[in-house]
Amino acid sequence: VHVLVTRTNPDDFFQPYYKILPDDVSNFPIFWTNEELGWLKGSEVVKRIKDRRRMMERDYLEVCRKCPSFRFSSNLHDFLKVRSL
Repeated sequence: VHVLVTRTNPDDFFQPYYKILPDDVSNFPIFWTNEELGWLKGSEVVKRIKDRRRMMERDYLEVCRKCPSFRFSSNLHDFLKVRSL
């Protein structure tokens, strides 16, 4: 949550770290499309990827429930991205 809240502040102490984080996370399994997951059909991996994504989505909703303004500064995709790094 801290990364999501401070990442847009150019004066934040952690900006050098934020700048080296990857922008493209399409190679991370939780961002794979249904077509890509289909390539693993029959594998336990698909279930684990989907379970992990659901868990992370629940975490996002819980943070938004506890701090409603968080939803306006950070969307689900950004939350998933930061949680995956």
